[in-house]
Amino acid sequence: MAFHAKTDIGLVRKENQDSFALGELEPGLAWAVVCDGMGGPCGGKLAGEIAVEFISERIKKCFEDGLKGKSVKNMLLSALEGANHKIYEKAESDPNLKGMGTTAIAMVIFDKELYLAYVGDSRAYIIDEKDIKLVTRDHSLVQLLIETGEISEESAKTHPQRNVITRALGVSDNVEVDFRQESFGKGKEFVLLCTDGLSNALTSDEIFEVFETYKAENLADTLIEKAKRENGSDNITAVIYENISGGK
Repeated sequence: MAFHAKTDIGLVRKENQDSFALGELEPGLAWAVVCDGMGGPCGGKLAGEIAVEFISERIKKCFEDGLKGKSVKNMLLSALEGANHKIYEKAESDPNLKGMGTTAIAMVIFDKELYLAYVGDSRAYIIDEKDIKLVTRDHSLVQLLIETGEISEESAKTHPQRNVITRALGVSDNVEVDFRQESFGKGKEFVLLCTDGLSNALTSDEIFEVFETYKAENLADTLIEKAKRENGSDNITAVIYENISGGK
């Protein structure tokens, strides 16, 4: 297995409020966290950093304590809920941070399975030699409009409220966290975690084309440069897990 990751401030923003962390605890056991902060010049960056640190430490500690596969779901859900509480408490203690929050997506690869817990519109894709699959559902206003048939997926890319999310860590004392589990196949596969600075700029087909064309070590750089050429108005983060073993 291998990771390839990069974050970029983009072409417009004065600060990069995206945060990420990743690691490998042992062969076949990897994890990653990606957050996209929101809430002004101070709060957004801080919220993302708090979430990444809290979730990362929870994942590492739980596996060090002998966590078993069937407990990964509960661990991830509690990690994001705990991060939510920590951010909310911090915001409540400082009027300058009121309303800060962050998206969050946490991934664990364990025993040939992919576990994902997420809040907001940061995404996870699985890419193999034949296809790309979006495995998360955006918690966003435009996603609700798509599902009710009010707008198309194509028009969502330029919708004036495309950055409005319906869930985030830290904005309330409670949060609903979604969970997904996927099995790896027998061929080479990648998992891409990204913030909306990438997914709003590039379509799934355009992302897949990059994976078809470029070497693994160049994927993160290429995705970000293409996203900047297409849009670049937001921070952009791409974390890519390469399943070299192919799940065999």
